[in-house]
Amino acid sequence: MQEARKRMGGIEIAIQSYEDLKVFNLAYDTAMEVFWLTKKFPREELYFHPVK
Repeated sequence: MQEARKRMGGIEIAIQSYEDLKVFNLAYDTAMEVFWLTKKFPREELYFHPVK
């Protein structure tokens, strides 16, 4: 696997995995926050069933 390199403040940083990306970590943290918030929903609000 090729390694991506990025210069930050004069320091070269090797990105070896998507987990090294700030955007991945931000998205993951956001997804986990949504998960834990929705886990607290009342049982009857877990699924939306539109009336036809």
